[in-house]
Amino acid sequence: MNRIEQILLNLPNDPGVYLMKNSEGSIIYIGKAKNLRNRVKQYFGENASSKQAMLARTIADLEFVLARNELEALILENNLIKQYKPQYNVMLKDDKTYPYLKVTIGEEFPALLKVRKILRDNSAYFGPFPHARYLDKAREILLSCFGLRPCLKIGKKVCLYHHLKKCPGICEKKISSTEYRIRVDKLLSFLHNQSSEALRDYQERMELAKGGLNFEEAARYRDLIQVLRMLWGKSEVESLNLSDVDYFGWQREGDDFFILVQAKRKGKVIRYSFRRIKVQEWESDEEILPLALIEFYEKAPDFPGLIYFPQKTPIEPELLENLFQKQFELKVGIVKKAGEEHKKSGDLLLRNLRFRIDESHRMEDKTRASLTNTAEILSLSKIPERIEGYDISTLGGELSVASMVVFLNGRPDKQSYRKFKMNLQGIDDFGMMREVLSRRLKHPEWPLPDLILIDGGRGQLNAACESIADSGFSLEAISLAKREEEIYTGHLSYPLRLPRHHPVLRLLVRVRDEAHRFAVGFQRKRRQEKFKSVLDDIPGLGKKRKELVLDYFPNIAVLMEASPEELAGIPGISRNLAVRIIAAIRKK
Repeated sequence: MNRIEQILLNLPNDPGVYLMKNSEGSIIYIGKAKNLRNRVKQYFGENASSKQAMLARTIADLEFVLARNELEALILENNLIKQYKPQYNVMLKDDKTYPYLKVTIGEEFPALLKVRKILRDNSAYFGPFPHARYLDKAREILLSCFGLRPCLKIGKKVCLYHHLKKCPGICEKKISSTEYRIRVDKLLSFLHNQSSEALRDYQERMELAKGGLNFEEAARYRDLIQVLRMLWGKSEVESLNLSDVDYFGWQREGDDFFILVQAKRKGKVIRYSFRRIKVQEWESDEEILPLALIEFYEKAPDFPGLIYFPQKTPIEPELLENLFQKQFELKVGIVKKAGEEHKKSGDLLLRNLRFRIDESHRMEDKTRASLTNTAEILSLSKIPERIEGYDISTLGGELSVASMVVFLNGRPDKQSYRKFKMNLQGIDDFGMMREVLSRRLKHPEWPLPDLILIDGGRGQLNAACESIADSGFSLEAISLAKREEEIYTGHLSYPLRLPRHHPVLRLLVRVRDEAHRFAVGFQRKRRQEKFKSVLDDIPGLGKKRKELVLDYFPNIAVLMEASPEELAGIPGISRNLAVRIIAAIRKK
């Protein structure tokens, strides 16, 4: 059973959001569903559309987040799409685009419009609203309640809307822009304050108006209550809570401390954060929880007004509030008596946390099996829990660099990555490989690897092994050559070849490609820094043209030998500019 089949078996019949990933771990599509199991299975079934089948072929992994209802799933989906910008959410967007209300506050007499796209204009947007079929009626009620213009364009004479008493007559300035702006501000206040508290407030005002026989005012509040229920749905509006709150769930399992945090801002779920923290088995929950809070919020993009723990904490709420005050100089409240809204969100959070922990364990078991398989196939003396990958990057023998990437238990540990500026220059991959391994092994504070992976063939591997031996260490090393993906080892005289989709080869390719990416990125940065000092002061050579020159000529030596005609062959570079560039380079 492959990974996707296993995930499909564990999908719940609940509303939520699903995140599809490719083999590199990048999120390529995000969708929402009333029923996660039924919706996601459609992509892999016999009746899948051609687009769904095409997408399914690229999916290597899948995550999901449970939501309380379709509305919460919709809002979370939109926020996650904005955060991750998945590749296929434009091409394969199979959910409808939900509408927004737009107030054109940049105009003298703003209009209230229904739109489906948010533009970077001087307007205020509200939504998205899941009950789109009611939005036109809601807009009509709002225009009537606040006395705003229903027409899209302003003419020279009043139209039928004014004679029907549905427009204040802005075409003939029968209302001043100041008075009209007061009405707009009241509308904005209403749209900003859509909450359960606002609903109760309107209901109380309606009853007071009825009691005072002010039936026109009572009808206005009745209509506003109707708008709230149209926009959000009857059941959802009763529980709308626009406070900023984080739901912080945690679970201790041996030397693992798992946390899952759901961030709500203005009543909308904007993100989930799942983390796994390694702890000492003898440390108590009372010691770990404050440290986990500090570590999480040191990296969090913002702070809530409230934090709710769905399970009992080993520390008094007052102590946690003092911790935030002392550590971050912020006043963050801990929810002490939870209402029904907090309890429902907290229970759902704990369900999500349990799913994440179980999935983490399944991934760990699969990775362990893959690493064990790696040790067996490569005849290693132990399971390669720490793999270090190395690559050399140079252009014409100049600005040569090397990279070191680290994979712990099959996953990149980017905090342990290192980059090296090579002392040895010229075209000498073997010499530079000896240098980088020699320099790396002079760092006793860095943990030693279980396996060293070199990007290259037999020659690069031999150079690395010589350096390891000269340094007095006994470490196992292999190399992986491109094209045929041949694996060279120290104990075999011939290269080892595995099927392209073999899990061991896929792991080694990931490490090799990551080392290559990291080295090339560092080399490109050095090249741009060097060229920048020379090219920055040339009149007429802007950022885009400079990038074109760098793409065509990898180093200054090559550029110095170029003729004006060669340089002028680059799109956007005139002959006069080419002459100035070459003159400036040769002058340097």
